[in-house]
Amino acid sequence: VIRINKINPLIIICSTSEVYGKINKKDVPIKETKNIGPVNPYSASKAFQDLLSQIYSECYGIKIIITRMFSYTNARKNYLFQTSFAKQIADIEKGKKKILTHGNLNSVRNIIDINDAMEAYWLTAKKGRIGEIYNIGGKKVISVGGYLKELKKLSSVRIKSKIDKKLLRPIDVTLQIADARKFIRDTNWSPKISFKESIKKLLEECRKR
Repeated sequence: VIRINKINPLIIICSTSEVYGKINKKDVPIKETKNIGPVNPYSASKAFQDLLSQIYSECYGIKIIITRMFSYTNARKNYLFQTSFAKQIADIEKGKKKILTHGNLNSVRNIIDINDAMEAYWLTAKKGRIGEIYNIGGKKVISVGGYLKELKKLSSVRIKSKIDKKLLRPIDVTLQIADARKFIRDTNWSPKISFKESIKKLLEECRKR
């Protein structure tokens, strides 16, 4: 529609770190030049969007910037492991649930707070370079299990947890650590909310919700 109607807005494509798929340790931290290799339906759909955006940018000169966001907190997205853990803890504290269930805890991620993630998107529009692909990820690197451990420490009750095999993916992405230097260089972005502050904020939001 944009091409046919000859309008020329700036388009920010919100892709994801999931497009990189399974990563070897030698490729960590992940650069934007790493070949994408989706391993699940979600990442395949995002990879298609990502690639199509690159083609439209190169072939038709449409003003597109692609961001590949790594893990961030969002109390409204129940399917995120961070939110799932925090919500279950809130339910256990209220007596609505007895045991927290989880999938694979060994995956290692960058984590940033949603406020820092949203500022990054805004700075992409203000300062990002047309046609570029940017990894966006936080300074904090932690395993999913480590994140759960930190959340448990903030609970007002003792949290018991166990694995739920239904939550295990057929193929899991175990290393999602970003090289975000290009994005930082071009936008001067830097996360402002500490990990401890962010994790407390997430749990409080889930308690209220």
